[in-house]
Amino acid sequence: MIIGECWGGFNFENRQIILARSGVIPRLFKLPIALSSLFGKRLQKDGRVEACKKENVIVLKKWFDETRRFLPNGTILMQSSTAHSLPYPAYLYGQGTWAAIDTLFFMTDQPITFMGEIDGEVYKVGE
Repeated sequence: MIIGECWGGFNFENRQIILARSGVIPRLFKLPIALSSLFGKRLQKDGRVEACKKENVIVLKKWFDETRRFLPNGTILMQSSTAHSLPYPAYLYGQGTWAAIDTLFFMTDQPITFMGEIDGEVYKVGE
């Protein structure tokens, strides 16, 4: 089994499609970015957190649909709750942390968490 980290971004918007078609299991990192926007936080890939207008739940539907567009049937996706450069959910979501983690675990994809994250550990970048 080969797992490939799939950040996306400019000119890599649909990288998960390329990985899935080549037999690699894509590990995606956009769920924390979408979830943090519900809490009025814009999460940058380098771990910075900026204040922004709170989005509504439609942002999750848009993220979900865009992630799956053009994927081959039977594709396995892995969704990360965070990444090595991103803050843990306990810092991002505060009291909404368990709702965010429930979203991760009740989706159709395979969830990935980090060591200590389930215990509520938190870290900050650049403060």
